[in-house]
Amino acid sequence: MRATSPRSVLLLCDDDPSLAGNVHDHLQAFQKSHHAVSLMNPRGLARARELDLDEFDVVVIHYTIVVSYNTYLPAELAEKIADFNGLKIQFIQDEYRWVDEITDTIRRLGIDVLYTLVPEDALAAVYGSRLPDTQLITTLAGFVPDELPQRVGKPASKRPIDVGYRGRHVPYWLGSLGQDKIEIGHRFLEHPKTQSLKLDISWTESDRMYGEAWIDFLMRCRTTLGTESGASIVDFTGEIENTVTAYMAAHPAATFDEVHAKLLAPHEGNAVINVVSPRIFEAAALRTGLVLFPGEYSGVVAPWEHYVPLARDLSNIDEVVAAIRDDDFVDAMVDRAFTALVETGDYSLSRFIQSFDLLVDERAPLRAERPKTTFLQVSQRRRREATGLTISRRLRARAKHLAGEYAVLRSKETRRLRGAYRRSPQARALVSERRFNEDLRKLAMLAGLQQNRLKSRLPLVIDPIVSGDRLVLAARERTTQSVSDARAHAQEALQLLREGSVHEVSWHHMSLGSSVVLNLARGALAVPMEVGYYGLNGVHRFTGLERLERSLRSHVITAYQAAMAPAADLSGREFRRKAPPLPGVIGAAFTLMARDPGRYARQTSVALKFAAHNPPVRALLRAYGRRREIRAAINPLELLDDILKLAMLERVANDTSSQTLARRAGLEILRDGHSLRIRTVPTGAPHLRIPEDGPRVTEMVWDHSAFGGTLMVDPHTSTTFDDPGGTHNFRALAAACTYVGSDLGQVLRAVLLADSANGSSR
Repeated sequence: MRATSPRSVLLLCDDDPSLAGNVHDHLQAFQKSHHAVSLMNPRGLARARELDLDEFDVVVIHYTIVVSYNTYLPAELAEKIADFNGLKIQFIQDEYRWVDEITDTIRRLGIDVLYTLVPEDALAAVYGSRLPDTQLITTLAGFVPDELPQRVGKPASKRPIDVGYRGRHVPYWLGSLGQDKIEIGHRFLEHPKTQSLKLDISWTESDRMYGEAWIDFLMRCRTTLGTESGASIVDFTGEIENTVTAYMAAHPAATFDEVHAKLLAPHEGNAVINVVSPRIFEAAALRTGLVLFPGEYSGVVAPWEHYVPLARDLSNIDEVVAAIRDDDFVDAMVDRAFTALVETGDYSLSRFIQSFDLLVDERAPLRAERPKTTFLQVSQRRRREATGLTISRRLRARAKHLAGEYAVLRSKETRRLRGAYRRSPQARALVSERRFNEDLRKLAMLAGLQQNRLKSRLPLVIDPIVSGDRLVLAARERTTQSVSDARAHAQEALQLLREGSVHEVSWHHMSLGSSVVLNLARGALAVPMEVGYYGLNGVHRFTGLERLERSLRSHVITAYQAAMAPAADLSGREFRRKAPPLPGVIGAAFTLMARDPGRYARQTSVALKFAAHNPPVRALLRAYGRRREIRAAINPLELLDDILKLAMLERVANDTSSQTLARRAGLEILRDGHSLRIRTVPTGAPHLRIPEDGPRVTEMVWDHSAFGGTLMVDPHTSTTFDDPGGTHNFRALAAACTYVGSDLGQVLRAVLLADSANGSSR
């Protein structure tokens, strides 16, 4: 019998708006709970010490939180959860990786109930003795969203797309089951018997859809393809993933079959996690027919009753195509699926929440209600931070867009390709503008780096590797040997491209990471550009340009050629720009704000305001902005950081550190020849004496170790020292003084004594 008094539940989750719709549906369902559920996003939470979990009866950790990562669940909050005496529930997905590490964290947190996707017959293999004191409940990856069945669209038989699909590459180390997501789309799209159907099938990241776009797409499809979700290999220690990643970095053209034969075969089937995908429920709710590889699908659907079974080798393709074309059959099958999966309510989010409520009623003791004082304080701070993060994402996206467009403009080959695309109705019909621009900007970056028109933080060269009908543009660190290899391979690759023997082209950046940092405006603006995801982070496939080879063949091949053949001059000489560079400090400020305005904008503001009111520092910045040789020698970010530290020094010296230090402090300055060493010392009243005798000061170090390695700029922003122990070397400021002939000691004296009554040492 349900308890009359609701429990107080804290739901820890990542509610980032960019997450898939079924994730947000799952989170929103908790708001319909019989219990009082309060939601909080702990990702990046700086302080959790004031949060009192005893204000709640239950703590729930959602599957959007990876408990073994401090960035998701900060250590301070994890300790509070471990000490919490109420009921602790966790939802988990993607259970095919880091099993030992995550179960160790689950034990340490003291989780009482774990909602898992692992089928019941595989629970012992995956968890077994790893979680002896935790109740395991097998659940589903997704449910029927409450509002989807209310959507009214055309009958399935009257829709314009016969078969629609959006797949995704998954890592090889998930095993054969994971590759089904690509194989079903690839085999169906390329089979001669399906060419008479109207198809909209893709498996690239750029073509993925979320939210309303995905719902609208399904409602235009008569049928959609699908497979079971999960993995046929479970990586308990992380060793399998690391081994495959290292192999792929060294062999970028390796196929799944090659990797499976060499590395994965002994692990195949060590535990199988095969579950029904949330897309099955979405399709049923929107009355879209299902064409699936045969499988168990968590017992939710049956072949020929709720879906058309497609043999993995497509041996029954004639039967499948005939079924898709049969209007009466498709409409009847859709009705049966809607009745079984939707109308019964067995797989609704409402039914799931009812079962969750019953569990909480049974296992969570009702405690005395307490006001949510500390929770409200932390939540308000998190909302302010979320606003800053939203602005940060927009700025970062804008910076990346502009950097991509700049790369296109710097490459005559990609400019001509864009012009040809815009002039060709056939090309625009083959590839959407969004998909085309995604490929174009990435290819422009490759061409710019290869032809020495763009600079990256790590000098690199693109080595074109041909494997069968695949061309892999592999990024390598620039050396004499790698440049020589790239030139040799470019001739063969170009010949095969011209012959039409290449059907797949990808950029493989794994050996150097998952992104490339473009240095713009003489290094004052550094923009990290993600390569993409194609089964692995750091890999992008040019599927849009592959399609355009039919209509814009010469332009596409010319653009590829620019990305394959290294320029004659790869000495590292900086490209001569006609336009003047961005002022260093302005470019640095833009970079900081593009990274994290919630933190860096305040730091930059403090530093620049301080410089504006201190003539010696203002003069240094003015010289930095006017003189190119100074900008070339000094990183603007380091100069801004030095000025910020100088501003904090002034605060300590003038006893304005109530928000900066926990107790009163003073500064002690020692001189040794050309060096000054500043120490923050505990004191009842600040004291300061700057030695004046001696040669010009060219080095200055601040030792703040007595107070730790962090200073608060304001109640919401901190700055860290170079050394975690608490020391900072003013290298950039010292270099600027050297260029303009200033004495660093005189700058320090003018700053620290600016507010003293008589201008003498205190």
